[in-house]
Amino acid sequence: MGKRIFFAAFFLLILSVIIAVVIYNKLAIVEVSANKLAHDYYTDKDFADEKYLDKIIHVKGEVKAYYKLFGARPVLELETDDFDTALFGFFLDKKTQEKASSLVQGQYATVIGKCVGLDAYGFVKGVKIEVEDIEVDE
Repeated sequence: MGKRIFFAAFFLLILSVIIAVVIYNKLAIVEVSANKLAHDYYTDKDFADEKYLDKIIHVKGEVKAYYKLFGARPVLELETDDFDTALFGFFLDKKTQEKASSLVQGQYATVIGKCVGLDAYGFVKGVKIEVEDIEVDE
């Protein structure tokens, strides 16, 4: 009887550690520059997905433009040195969208949101972030 309790407790401990690691990896905040994020996706999509996909990220970068994609969907594009990989922010609420609309080209900001990678929003090519907030860098 004592061995069963020991093994059950040991199993629950191992299971708890595994669950904690998985949750931590999903909730851990990753800080990255727009250039580094674009470069990582350009050079190795699988590595970048493992590092950023579905995680909350803080992306620091220079505003390239705020515009309506296809005349309908507002996006914030950050400047990247890697011209083959654009970086787009899609807004989850009007408040954040309004904050982004006041940004101008050349201004620096930190975009906070969930990285949804290259495959989401298939109508546009580039790395996408579902923006939850924006901090203007002074």
